[in-house]
Amino acid sequence: MKRFLQYLFGVSVTLIGLFLILGRKNSNILPYANPNYNGNFHCSLSDTVFGIDVSHHNGMIDWETLKLNHPEIEFAYIRCVVGPGRVDNRYLKNVQGAKRVGIKTGAYIYYYANRNSTSQFGNFKNQVLMSQHELVPVLDIEKPSKYGPENLRKGLANWLHLVEDEYGVKPALYSNLGYFEQYLIGYFNDYSKWIAAYSRCPSNIDWDIHQFSEEGRFKGIDGFVDMNYCSRSSFNKFLIVR
Repeated sequence: MKRFLQYLFGVSVTLIGLFLILGRKNSNILPYANPNYNGNFHCSLSDTVFGIDVSHHNGMIDWETLKLNHPEIEFAYIRCVVGPGRVDNRYLKNVQGAKRVGIKTGAYIYYYANRNSTSQFGNFKNQVLMSQHELVPVLDIEKPSKYGPENLRKGLANWLHLVEDEYGVKPALYSNLGYFEQYLIGYFNDYSKWIAAYSRCPSNIDWDIHQFSEEGRFKGIDGFVDMNYCSRSSFNKFLIVR
């Protein structure tokens, strides 16, 4: 029994040591991410752009501390509204904080699949001043519609077109890999796609930004935060040309 306990102790020490080494190795570029992620980056690190997306769920962010300790973060997508009537109460503060430290920003809406798309655009328009942002708007869709996939896609298309007409920029679509595969694959091919996939790379879809973890840890943000990366060429698609 004594030898067995010594063996277990030795294995535990070895595993802890490996964890610390690997964590330290990646701490400057990739803060702690999903340990089950086994995908490979689709572009070299020298050509990779890293970013985060935040909402009021992330609380009060210390943007100065964030940028000082994680200079690799180049962009932040910030939730502005939810559906047709709610406003994210940290939106303006987050935009101001990110811009203060030189992080490029974009606004996104959490879209309600069962609510009127024109009303949801109106809520977005009332809150977002596009001159504040360097990145195109994003529509975040995650739930199915009780009215069926065809009506869902009509509503999404209407919102996207209204944004294009209002701001003169082409917005992008965000969802998880399963949602794209079930409802959106083969549609909206003219729009950039931002896909969440935490266990594998979304290799079966032509994506532009990959959200590879929802468990990032950054100094300046309490709790977990979503982590994203893309190639420089893909990132350029999101930049607003003025």
